[in-house]
Formats: sequence, structure tokens, C-alpha cells
Amino acid sequence: MIRHTRYAKETPEEKQRLLEACYNMRNRLIDPFVELGFETGARRGNLLRLEWCDVDLENRTALLRGLKNSQNPHMVINHEIGLTRHATDILHGLTTKDDRVFSMTANAFRLSFNRARKMAGLEHFRFHDTRHERISSLFEAVWTMIQVMAQTGHRDPKSVKRYANIQGGFLADQLAKL
Repeated sequence: MIRHTRYAKETPEEKQRLLEACYNMRNRLIDPFVELGFETGARRGNLLRLEWCDVDLENRTALLRGLKNSQNPHMVINHEIGLTRHATDILHGLTTKDDRVFSMTANAFRLSFNRARKMAGLEHFRFHDTRHERISSLFEAVWTMIQVMAQTGHRDPKSVKRYANIQGGFLADQLAKL
């Protein structure tokens, strides 16, 4: 089911179609890049800048440098995030000869990702939607606002709330627990 609403939560089938399309791209970094986007909720630019020296696979953390800061746009923020076991598996599977984890340009990413979206029939999907997906999933896992903000680097709960797209089915399940 393809929705054209902004930030609509993708179905598992749509997500799988997108990942399969990414896997079939000539650019072999697109698939792990998009998977890592779903796993971390990190922005495209932060993943493109991610360096191996900022990744600690043993402790399952990564330092994202130069985070966007809407409160003070001139201030650079570095922020440590936790990595899921799947995220560390993705990173373990990468073999790069560069200091950067994903040694590709923003344009190379954009071109490959756009081809993959089209191939998957998800032309409405933007990479930034992986951030919405991760944040929504953290709330659905019953993380507190403070925990979500600590993972995403947000400083303001209002900003986080824009990313959360909690589905009615989840809410009904939570009500059933009462």
C-alpha cells in the first residue's frame, strides 16, 4: 500500500522492497547506508561524514559530528548514539579503504537512492523518513522522551514530536493493556 502522506509510516513490505532495491544497485554502499539509516535514525549528512575513528563496535556506539542545531545554527554539536546489534553487524560487513565509513558523495547517494526508490515503487519516500521511522519505533518500544532525545540528539521535545508517527493499531494495543 503506497501512501502519499508526508511521513507516513512505511509498511514492513514497503521497507523490504526499498531495501531489496537498494541491494540491487550498482553502488554497493546504498544498501548498508539505508539500513543503517533505519537502524540509527541518523541524518544523511551525519552518516556521510561518519568516520571509522568515531565508531566503537565493541561498545556499540558512534559519534555523529556536526549535528544540526536549530537552537543555535552556528554551534557545532557532536553527539554519541547507541547502535543496535544489527547496526553493528552492518558496520562489521563494510570494507572501506577510506577513513569515512561510507566513502561516497552526497550526489552519488542521491542518484542511487532515487533509482532504488523508483524501482521499489516508493518515490514518495525520502531518506529522512528513516529518521521518522526510527523515532516512531523508539516510542512504540515505550522509550521515554528523555531516552529518545538522548539517542536522536534533539534538544527540544517539540522537535521530537514532529517525528513521531504512532499508528492507531499500536495505540489500541496499548489501551488493551489497561
